[in-house]
Amino acid sequence: MHANTARISSKPGSIAPKLEGKSSFAADVLKVATGTTAAQILSSISAPIIARLFAPDAFGVAALFGSLLGIAGIVACLRFENSILLPELDSDAAQAVALSLGVAASISALAVPLFWLGERQILAWLKAPALVESFWLLPIAIASYGATLVFTNWCTRKKRFSGITLAQFSMTLIATVFQLVAGLTGHLSSRVLVFSVVLGSVCNSLYLGILAWKSGLGRLVPFIRIASIRAAMTRYSSFAKLGTLSTILNVISWQLPAFLLAAFFSTGVVGQFSLGNRLLRVPMNLIGISIGRVFLQRAAEANQQGTLHVSVESAFHYLVALSMFPSLMLGLVGRDVFVVLLGAKWADAGLYAQILSPWVCVWFVSSPLSVIFTVTEKLALDLRVQVLIFTTRLGSLVAGGVLHSVELALALFSITGVLTYGYYCILAIRVSGAKVKGLLPVFGSNLLEFVPSGLLILALKASHTSRFVVLIAAALLTAVHYGRLARRDPQARRLFSLIGARFAPGTPCTRNQS
Repeated sequence: MHANTARISSKPGSIAPKLEGKSSFAADVLKVATGTTAAQILSSISAPIIARLFAPDAFGVAALFGSLLGIAGIVACLRFENSILLPELDSDAAQAVALSLGVAASISALAVPLFWLGERQILAWLKAPALVESFWLLPIAIASYGATLVFTNWCTRKKRFSGITLAQFSMTLIATVFQLVAGLTGHLSSRVLVFSVVLGSVCNSLYLGILAWKSGLGRLVPFIRIASIRAAMTRYSSFAKLGTLSTILNVISWQLPAFLLAAFFSTGVVGQFSLGNRLLRVPMNLIGISIGRVFLQRAAEANQQGTLHVSVESAFHYLVALSMFPSLMLGLVGRDVFVVLLGAKWADAGLYAQILSPWVCVWFVSSPLSVIFTVTEKLALDLRVQVLIFTTRLGSLVAGGVLHSVELALALFSITGVLTYGYYCILAIRVSGAKVKGLLPVFGSNLLEFVPSGLLILALKASHTSRFVVLIAAALLTAVHYGRLARRDPQARRLFSLIGARFAPGTPCTRNQS
């Protein structure tokens, strides 16, 4: 490595990440998925207890705080953190790290007077006066969020996937333990939920910072130069201009349900929606986030080699096979899941999950593929899609709010989500150079595979079979589906075999380090 080299290429698309060593896609996905799975399992196990301790209103206030953080935090670095993966030389990537951290520090500092001046107006619009107790935590949360984005991208570049997963699990563990201890000792206000999330985020960013420092970043700090940082800012200016606007629209559109459901209905409805949406996406997050993080690195390399279309075709088949069956199954038994696991007061959350399940399936497929717009630097095209998604979501939720129907609002949200994210997916496939016509039948074949299982579940429900028996049947049918997938799909078989090896006591995989 030439640590004293501080050049930034000015030719778009001409640089790719410097990849060290070789490991299979499935192995790297497993490294990320192990920590994500552990975090999601911990979250799922604790959810019934926490849901019984805290009222829906407390969850609603915490969800609104999360929505504000989601909007401000995700653009804390003006998307410059995405450029960390692109330079060929680590010394160039270090300049992007310094640029991103500097921007994050500036924005979090600017947030202090902005939130202080606008606090009263924001809380009045959200109809959440209880949020005033936690509002001061926002600038701190934004700073830690931005740092997490930067250090995660550096660790992804260096393929420190195991360290990333440990950070994810630690963040969830800290937040969950704090919520349980506070709740069981009688501290049941919304600020407990808010503070636990911020505490976990701060610890997460500190751990990732240490990991990044040990992964080569520390050795490069003496070679960071103001001139090189300015060169990086110029080279990747499109990330700040187009990427930031695209991300703002994307994040706002994700947070629209919390804001508009609070404005048209109540924080209790927001609480039902947020818990339902959170648990609905748990199965998808177990693997989807892991695939997306690894696929980003692989896609950048494939783009340089001219094989991006091959990677996208393979990923598309894999993502549809993983997501469609459980999404459709949850669409049939979602309400039963929530009533059995969380209690009757969360029945509406289960209904909302059922309504949103088709959208989650399409979102799961399109989300990892959306990194294609980053690695090919087609940010203007990505921005146009985000405008479309934002507009359709806003229209759907406002229509349901005006007509005083939460169910209608979420149904329209789901329908437009299927259409817009489906279009998003098609565009990503086309940009990669893959053939859309040859991939679309994959949806049909997976839908036909679900039909017998779906009919069986419907028959059980029609015969008034107990909810518990229905859920056991749904779980068994889902397990059978994944068993068939493992037999016919080499990547899935490789992933499942690695899982067995990793968790078998005394095997080499249990000592694997990224």
